[in-house]
Amino acid sequence: MKIFIISFDNTHKVLSAEKKLKEIFNGVTTIPTPEILSTDCGVSLQVEASKKEDIIAQLQKLKLSFQNITESSENYSSDSGII
Repeated sequence: MKIFIISFDNTHKVLSAEKKLKEIFNGVTTIPTPEILSTDCGVSLQVEASKKEDIIAQLQKLKLSFQNITESSENYSSDSGII
């Protein structure tokens, strides 16, 4: 399953985004930022690929800036059994 990892520049932004997005969307998960991604914050959001555009639009509407969105085929959520 294709997923996207949304990275932020600080934990406060991640937690704010998570809280607001989970009120609207299923499948938004907070994960430790994978080591392959260079970021200032150790926490990121993982979202399903099918929701990417809607989530980006919602983040912009809420004025919650993010650093980067990275596509991945690996699920980093603890629910996946990978970690």
